[in-house]
Amino acid sequence: MKIVCNTKELLGAVSLVGRAVPTRTTMPIYQSVKFVVSDDSVVLMGTDLECGIRYKLNGNTQIDSPGSTVIDPVKLSAILKEVPDDTVDIETTKTKVCVTAGLSEFEMPTENADDFNDVPEFDGTMPHCELFVSALRKMIHRTLFAAASDEGKYAMQGILVDRGDGVLKLVATDGKRLAVATGPTLGKDEANPSAIVPSKSMALVDQVSANDPADAQVKLAWNRSAVWFQTSKATITSRLVEGRFPSWRDVIPKKFGVTLNIDTKSFASAVRQAAIMADDESKRV
Repeated sequence: MKIVCNTKELLGAVSLVGRAVPTRTTMPIYQSVKFVVSDDSVVLMGTDLECGIRYKLNGNTQIDSPGSTVIDPVKLSAILKEVPDDTVDIETTKTKVCVTAGLSEFEMPTENADDFNDVPEFDGTMPHCELFVSALRKMIHRTLFAAASDEGKYAMQGILVDRGDGVLKLVATDGKRLAVATGPTLGKDEANPSAIVPSKSMALVDQVSANDPADAQVKLAWNRSAVWFQTSKATITSRLVEGRFPSWRDVIPKKFGVTLNIDTKSFASAVRQAAIMADDESKRV
């Protein structure tokens, strides 16, 4: 395998894919990022066997010879941050990876890439829904903070993707607070009724799509055991959280005694100012 990549683009891709790489595992090969190079594409993969990502580099990459390899993302990122050149050459053999940039040369050991199971691609034939990236990221931001971090609340350690009311909703709760965000879907919506997506996976989707245009679209599909997000450059897949999510609709009152219309920015500013004098246990809003 031999490729010539734009340094900044490769660094961004390795940084994103590396977020799915575990720091500790009983299978050391998964502490690496897998490169799969074909005649017309370069795909990077990372996974902790619970959550995984496939990221495709754009057309700026020069492919001299196809192949596959696994590379330590920590060392590769450190190299890409330090070299001043706009491009880097990556060439591999069965036992080592060579990274060349200008007058700098680096060699790292590698393992058999066949021992690294590929992260599955998005299956477009599955029932799925589509929405704008901007809408999905806004929904994630409005719910992720409320998800439980306590290991004893396993079913609450994720975000519920719910279509029970005919619209797409993200719901998160830790048993003390509840956050619900609603977003529009595009075109024909064929997604399954509901699924609990791990918080880590939702955070990864947010990070990967951060640089996408606001009007870019993302596809979302899930079955009984896994979920897929398809963005313009990446596919994120994750196992679903098992268990029964709390009956959140029963928590929200059907009628309210008092209703106020308040300017969002002014209200948020007032809450932040008041929170300065609150202790950690009081910062619930």
